[in-house]
Amino acid sequence: MSQWRAFSLIEVMVVVAILAVVSAIAVPNLLPEVNKAHINGGADVVAAAIARARGEAMLSKRCVRVWVDATQRNRLVTERLNTFDCDQRPGTFPAGFGGVGLNGVNQVWAPSASVALDNQSLIISFTSTPSDTSSCSVATGSVAGTPAGFACQQLIFRPNGRLWTTDPDQDDDAVLNIAHPTLPTSKSILVNSNGLICTYRLGQAPVVGSGPQDFICPP
Repeated sequence: MSQWRAFSLIEVMVVVAILAVVSAIAVPNLLPEVNKAHINGGADVVAAAIARARGEAMLSKRCVRVWVDATQRNRLVTERLNTFDCDQRPGTFPAGFGGVGLNGVNQVWAPSASVALDNQSLIISFTSTPSDTSSCSVATGSVAGTPAGFACQQLIFRPNGRLWTTDPDQDDDAVLNIAHPTLPTSKSILVNSNGLICTYRLGQAPVVGSGPQDFICPP
């Protein structure tokens, strides 16, 4: 008949000490890979949110804009134009129109949706926006004025799915960047002027097309 022998306290402490040493060595080496995975996942979430905003513009037949919350930089906000379509006056940036919106409230952009990335350390930013940004008025946000966190960096989808811009150049794309403060590499998302949305590989720079605001989806 065999007898079971329990581990002594010293043996348990030795094993725990070995595990602590191994963890101290392994964890710092694994953190960059974990953060890269967070960036890749965050880019997928952002791309999906932008695609939903484009779909909402086409379905509602009203312009829909997307912007990054400057006070919570892992958060993306979607708003729908609460007056008539911005294509009605394509040479003028949509702003107030001096009357109430479609829902009877004097509110130019009505909040539609928002998404915050799970990892609060991730940073969403625009590295290129259509030229309407230069004429963007922060005062045309909500009934209370400028929405909290709105810093005039945005993209606007027309009801036909294209990006809104004051530039007559047809190639006027938007590029968003997803980054983590501990990593030297980031991930870019291209929103083509025609509405095509694609993501670059982690660390890959956006491929420039025929002009400074014209980019090409990765092969």
